Amino acid sequence: MERRSLYQAASLLLVAVVSLISLINVRKGPGGVDCWYHMAVAKKILDIRSVPLYADWELYPVGRPHLYPPLLHLLVAVASAPTGNTFVGGKVINSLMPFISLSLTLFALRKLYRNSWRELVVLLLLVMDPIFLKTHHSLLPSVLASSLALPALAYFINRRPIRAALFMTASLYTHLGVPYLFILGLLVFSVVRRDYFRVYLKFVAISFLFFLPWAVHVLANFDWIRVTAWLPRAEHALALSLTVVLGLIGCWIAIKKRERQDLLAMACLVGFIPAFLLYGARFWFHSSVVWAMLASKPLALLRRRHRDIALIALCALTIIPQPAFVVGGAGRGEGFHLIPSGLSGEIAMVRSEDYSKYRVDVGLIVQGLDTHFPELEVVFTNSGWVGEMFYALTGRKTNLAMYGEVMSSEVIEPRLEAMKTVRPAVFVFVRGMGYFQFLEDVEDVLEVGRFYVGVRT
Repeated sequence: MERRSLYQAASLLLVAVVSLISLINVRKGPGGVDCWYHMAVAKKILDIRSVPLYADWELYPVGRPHLYPPLLHLLVAVASAPTGNTFVGGKVINSLMPFISLSLTLFALRKLYRNSWRELVVLLLLVMDPIFLKTHHSLLPSVLASSLALPALAYFINRRPIRAALFMTASLYTHLGVPYLFILGLLVFSVVRRDYFRVYLKFVAISFLFFLPWAVHVLANFDWIRVTAWLPRAEHALALSLTVVLGLIGCWIAIKKRERQDLLAMACLVGFIPAFLLYGARFWFHSSVVWAMLASKPLALLRRRHRDIALIALCALTIIPQPAFVVGGAGRGEGFHLIPSGLSGEIAMVRSEDYSKYRVDVGLIVQGLDTHFPELEVVFTNSGWVGEMFYALTGRKTNLAMYGEVMSSEVIEPRLEAMKTVRPAVFVFVRGMGYFQFLEDVEDVLEVGRFYVGVRT
């Protein structure tokens, strides 16, 4: 087998191995708290047989506009349709996400480089990355949006603006942040490479023309969006891993040699600067592919026999810990570390327990609600993800909203008043958090695992 075919086969095998491990873990997850909101939206889609424009299950009894783009929610709804259980559908889509993400990445890399060795190197750098695969455990639309943006970059650099726009439109219909970072990066690239500016204008025009229906909906409710409140929470940590160091060298080479593919990757890294400033850690979550592309450049300049040695070293680093130095992490995790590779973390996941927020305590509360309060419309809680979880599992509304970025002060007072007066009412509060004043007039307060459960009849 010639080297080119061998490298291509190795890339496909790597995608297959990671995808198989994820499918083996299908019963686990999704992790994190955001996933419950996305499963809640999927449940609403199943209930009304269309995409909701108003989140009436949140901020009871007021509700709020639903502004989150719907593509991932539609996928979860489709996967949930056979059982009607969005938790099951969420697990299925979450387990398929590494396959979707890596397949789209490989598809894009082949159109970008047409160099099977470099495509394999970028994939190896990605599965080495301790962050990249971990983000796939949380059913995040931003992960899917990043993956869909990569073929858009590939078609763009090959001057195919219509095809690029189709993939970018899909990305826009998945997330309200990540696609714009890539669009900004393409603008930076087009300013550097002026011969691409007409391609860029056509690409952007088509992308936003197709996205116009949802854009109109978002703009019509723009007064609900709050961004500045989240700025102080950004952590601007700099993680100096092997990939980042090689990536910085790749930036220097891109400036010096000015080759299209490398300039494109560097421009996209510049496009991600707003994420670094506004959301801190999110910069690292979704810039992994860009770093891997830049990091592959210094290795691509090695002599042929040295490149094969580098390939062997990268294969080893996919399963052994790597050194990293973290600067500016707000006192958490600063300094030198040995960090486990992404692939070794996926392998270890096979032996781990379910890593979702669902536990026995949640099952007991759901059973109690269905048995003793079958007509109950709302579950009051002190944490947004808990309310989304019980809506996804039982269809009962919540007094809170998951994301503070979409909020209006006018809804605060009604939801607090409702908590004080509604009868019958059930309160499921995470232990150690606030709002206890609303449990003063309840008949019973039970401790159920991580929660206090209060009942007012």
